[in-house]
Amino acid sequence: MLNVHPSCLPRLRGAHPLNGALLFNEPFIGASVHFMDEEFDTGALLAQCCIERTDDLDLPLLYALSRLLEAKAMEAALDALVANDFIMTGTPQQGKSSHYTRRAEDMQCESTSTSSDELIRRVRAFGISSQGCTVFLADRAIVAFDAHRITNPFLYEQFREAKPGTILLTCDCGYLVRTADGAIVYLKC
Repeated sequence: MLNVHPSCLPRLRGAHPLNGALLFNEPFIGASVHFMDEEFDTGALLAQCCIERTDDLDLPLLYALSRLLEAKAMEAALDALVANDFIMTGTPQQGKSSHYTRRAEDMQCESTSTSSDELIRRVRAFGISSQGCTVFLADRAIVAFDAHRITNPFLYEQFREAKPGTILLTCDCGYLVRTADGAIVYLKC
């Protein structure tokens, strides 16, 4: 039996590697075709297609890109099988392994004690309509699907006295909030 896994095995074995790629700031994303064995995502590799993960790739785009990479890896695996008359053992996985399966505690953060970088990373790691990240503010909790740092000097001057977790402005379907390290982050809900 073959399996197509959406990561550059042995990195990010487990059920939710795309969340893990963003959450742990993995430098590469990809797809691996491997023989299935008695352990989860550990079988010998038939083909792998890995690319650099850039910061402009959010979770919805990673899901779409992953399907393209999986198709390329499967095509390469099938070509290799045909070329070898279906007699292959694959290549053992090498390198440092890691695992990720989504956990409820990873899908939330406290704006009053979390740095802006960590808050943005967590929101982006779960930024798809079926998931989201719960961000606890000073007076409420919101589910955010995207986040980025605001650098506008006027906004920093306007809200320089605001406490962490404070909603500074609401706009469209989002909030400007102050984080624990004093940054202003736009959370899209």
